[in-house]
Amino acid sequence: MKEVVVTATGSPVAISSSPSRVTQLSRESIEMMNGSSLGLILRDAPGVFVREYVAGGALQTVSFRGMAGEQTLVLLDGATINNVQLGLADLRLVPVDQIERIELVRGGGSSLYGANAVGGVINIMTNTASRRSETVLDASSGSFGTSRIGVRSSYAPSQDVQLTLGSSTETGSGNYPFSLLQQGVAVDAVRSNVDYRGYDAYIKSDWLPSAKKHAHLLLSYQSLDRGTPGPFLTASSQRLARQADDDLLAVGSVSSDITGRVQFSASAGFHDTYEHYADFLGVFPADNFYRNILSTLTSRFRYEIAERSAITAGVEVGRADANGNALDGEKTQTHEGVFLASEISPDSIASQMIASLFPSVRYDYFAGVDDAWSPKLGLNLRFSGTGPDGNFSFSLHSTLGRDFRPPTFNELYYAGAGGRGNPALVPERSVSFDLGLTIEYPLAGVQDFDATYYSITTRDRILWQPASSQFDWRPVNVGKTVSRGLELEYQWTLPGGWLEFGGNYALLDARKKFSSGAGDPTYDKQLVYVPLETGDIGATIGLPVHDYMLRRLRMRIAGEYVGDRYTVEDNSVAVPGYFLLNCKLGLDLQITDDLGMQIRYEVGNLTNESYEVIPRYPMPLRNHSLSFSITKTYGGENR
Repeated sequence: MKEVVVTATGSPVAISSSPSRVTQLSRESIEMMNGSSLGLILRDAPGVFVREYVAGGALQTVSFRGMAGEQTLVLLDGATINNVQLGLADLRLVPVDQIERIELVRGGGSSLYGANAVGGVINIMTNTASRRSETVLDASSGSFGTSRIGVRSSYAPSQDVQLTLGSSTETGSGNYPFSLLQQGVAVDAVRSNVDYRGYDAYIKSDWLPSAKKHAHLLLSYQSLDRGTPGPFLTASSQRLARQADDDLLAVGSVSSDITGRVQFSASAGFHDTYEHYADFLGVFPADNFYRNILSTLTSRFRYEIAERSAITAGVEVGRADANGNALDGEKTQTHEGVFLASEISPDSIASQMIASLFPSVRYDYFAGVDDAWSPKLGLNLRFSGTGPDGNFSFSLHSTLGRDFRPPTFNELYYAGAGGRGNPALVPERSVSFDLGLTIEYPLAGVQDFDATYYSITTRDRILWQPASSQFDWRPVNVGKTVSRGLELEYQWTLPGGWLEFGGNYALLDARKKFSSGAGDPTYDKQLVYVPLETGDIGATIGLPVHDYMLRRLRMRIAGEYVGDRYTVEDNSVAVPGYFLLNCKLGLDLQITDDLGMQIRYEVGNLTNESYEVIPRYPMPLRNHSLSFSITKTYGGENR
């Protein structure tokens, strides 16, 4: 098991044995990707679409397989960070410095994680203490007045305890030039009111009294003040709205091996978010504040029936609280869930062939809305053999399950300008299916290829629609949508790992399957803002040098493609697709035995492409960034 994934099955399994298609990003790969925010890092992942409203400090949301951002569950160290009022997770509020690795699981996950895991699950794992005590100081500067400085340290006050803590601050003027085509005429202007200032701090402790016991605690705080200019109309009419966010997250967990076959674990999460949004000159003048708190407690038992078979049972309870001047009073919602999952891997059913089944089921109850059952069955059929160039394998993986998304507090109780919530809403319910083939073959290194077909049918889809006029909107359960597509992935790693080349392509056919009446021109049309296709191609070179202080030279070049996105429901108008070319160069230096340095230089939008991710939200042209990181180590290994 060269790589271990826990998000897809709830238990440690190799990625090659997972029933769901998984992408895993290590700390090393994250460091060589363009961008300083989580949203920018995830843009290259297969089947993923990241919505950026403007560059810099603006909102970034992510979705899988043509679904919405509210239908994607985002976890940080296993704790939900989706906002209970909006349903979204703002990736701009997740500091990249804290991330050790990321698991992206495509397809439904409600049978394990409950609400919102309709299109996929993103699990972000934070840094753990280094094997040696160390302090890292990093700084960067780039286009449009961006600058950042941060520090983090890892040390062990005792043999059983390891600590990691860090802090950083980041600013940007954000007033970037752009080129936009409006009614056939090229408009060159400067995007204003996109400045931002952010701060974050965190501390994480790990307690390891023995190989069979483990506990960890994470405390993380982020603050971000940013301009939100809204859609671009003319250079003189850009809005002056401001948004300030404060985000506090506390996550703790304990695990212990009760016997050789029985393990117990418990985790708790506390997520407190505050947002203030002010726009005094907009169509709907606003001076709104929101305060959301989500508390959860989960416990689970795992029993290993045999070497490759186990059963896991768990209980989750939680409470969400929300108040603000755009809600119909203070709101509280409790929820409870119970789940049962198992891994069944009998002895090889044939020579060199292993079949693994992953059945799971979960029941959730949310106060004020309907309950939900979420069953799922996963299969992985893996065959391995020996060819003229070495060992090869191929695996057939598939999942079939039900998922759900309950309405958010805004959808239920919004009482601000422009509309009202609907307390009569019922949860969205989906049926997801995927089937894929993965091939790993040792030809001139290692070559990996995967092709996966998927289908997600959602009923009772929640959409905001005009109630009495274009200035009065209300969410309703409108009907059925179907998202089908094909995902292709390829990666070639040369012997020695000095060159990795790969790419991915996703066809996203997401259609409205309900009608507003006879002759509805929007029936069976592509959903608005969902790209028809996405793709990525790139190469990473890592050359060990061992010459004086220079230890390694790394370079990554990648191209990202996003296809057309329709902006009206009858598909008569679309935002044209775009292709972005990004590159990054890295130098690893060893100045002394205990002092190392990393230098990174990156160029974004190398070809000066004019593009919009969201209509009328133009993005910047070519941009640059230079960063330095100095690592000081102390003494020997911690453990």
